[in-house]
Amino acid sequence: MARAAGVQARPAELDERPAITAYDSPLDAVYARTPGVFTVPVSWFRNHILFGHGPGAFNAWEATARQLAADPGIGHRDTVLARFYATFRPVTFAELSYANPERDVPRSSRLWEVKTREYKDVYPWSSDLERWPDHVPPHLRLTEYGPVGDEILQLEIWRLRRLVASISRDGYRPLETSGTRGYFLKVGARARFVVKSGFHRAVTLAALGYTDLPVLLSTTTPRLLTLDSMEHWPMVKNGLFEPALAEALVHYMLTDGGADLGKRLGFEPHP
Repeated sequence: MARAAGVQARPAELDERPAITAYDSPLDAVYARTPGVFTVPVSWFRNHILFGHGPGAFNAWEATARQLAADPGIGHRDTVLARFYATFRPVTFAELSYANPERDVPRSSRLWEVKTREYKDVYPWSSDLERWPDHVPPHLRLTEYGPVGDEILQLEIWRLRRLVASISRDGYRPLETSGTRGYFLKVGARARFVVKSGFHRAVTLAALGYTDLPVLLSTTTPRLLTLDSMEHWPMVKNGLFEPALAEALVHYMLTDGGADLGKRLGFEPHP
């Protein structure tokens, strides 16, 4: 049964948390002085560049949360996430950022030179390239793709297992200062909500059948990005993303939701 987060029965103490603001459109929150907690359709969500949420999309964490909801005792090595980590191992940001990099990214692009082992995730609008700190061991650096150590896999499954059990039992409603945070990406009539933090909550809610997810706007990024501002995006200005590649990435985020990548890797989209 489809559900909208924040409307089901819950323990009395949770009702003391902030109310969810009802906007005519989620994009109205962009222009509110204090937008608070509001809901966004699950189909708008994008976790990292390649992964969406809800029916027809593919996201290894959401697929794993579905497994955990159906079989709470499943072993961590038997999950979709374990197979995903073993299958998707991008070495460069060209491979990380595009579902079909050999087709979509020219070999002359600098994206083939920037290594995922050296830098954290980057978008065309990121302010700079952020290196992984030297004190973080290589096997602990990558949590959204492989290869990672078994301890990372166990930690991710533990987090999802705990959230599935908690939300199934008590429902979910975020605090004013915590929850899933992100920002909007919009081109024409299409809009997406790019998750910046709290994606474990988002994938769990989507896996449990919620149709609208409660969110907060990020306080460290612009609330809304459009292609009209692309010439000012730092990674476009410094040449890491050529304009055509930045626009192609945005188009992918607006239209696919991970289904292309999932198909290439041998995964079915979410039902």
